[in-house]
Amino acid sequence: MALYHFAWLGSKRAKKNGVTEKGWRLDMAARAGLPAPNGGILLDNFYWLAVHEAVVRMVDGHAHIPSPPALFDLLYTAVRFPQLDKPCIIRPLFTGVDTAVPPQFAVPMADPVALAAAIGQLWQAAPPDDTGRHDLLIQEMVAIEVEGTAVTAANQPTDTIVYAENAITLPQLTGWRRPDAAHPDHLRRLQQLLRGVRRTFGVGEWQVQWMDDGRVCWLLHILNNSTPA
Repeated sequence: MALYHFAWLGSKRAKKNGVTEKGWRLDMAARAGLPAPNGGILLDNFYWLAVHEAVVRMVDGHAHIPSPPALFDLLYTAVRFPQLDKPCIIRPLFTGVDTAVPPQFAVPMADPVALAAAIGQLWQAAPPDDTGRHDLLIQEMVAIEVEGTAVTAANQPTDTIVYAENAITLPQLTGWRRPDAAHPDHLRRLQQLLRGVRRTFGVGEWQVQWMDDGRVCWLLHILNNSTPA
């Protein structure tokens, strides 16, 4: 079995490599053609490779990266992580993150120092024992005009949308039905995104985090709220 150090979104590698639901469902969504920002998951295997190569060292329980260029070379030359030209958001996908640590960083990916600082601080927040994972989600930033959450479930008449401190319900789109032209553009795009979520993931109640840049309504996270039967 090949040892992967990253899973590009849409590759269908995330779940089989042990990534948590938040990561592997986003991977599935990208595979299905839903609009997820470009990026990939830096897998736990990459962390242990960095430890083996002494690129990262644990000092008093803190992740220390003594040479940012060494991490940069390991990421882009050794494991060939694809180049991302835009600044990126890096988020942890492991559980048990210290809430005192910022959950995400906006990082210029061509800057070894900024990249090492962000990755090192997030790895530092991972569980300290060897059984914990260190997966990181890296995605290109997109402009935000509107953002919020939504809950959608198959075979329900409406979806619940929360944004700008407002909670509203919108009728679900079924078949090839078009959104109501009376709704703002971002809500019409969101209705289409939620229809795509239901078609992709099927039965269940789906909690979605989304944001709209004025042209595209992007899927950021999706989780299953349903209780297994």
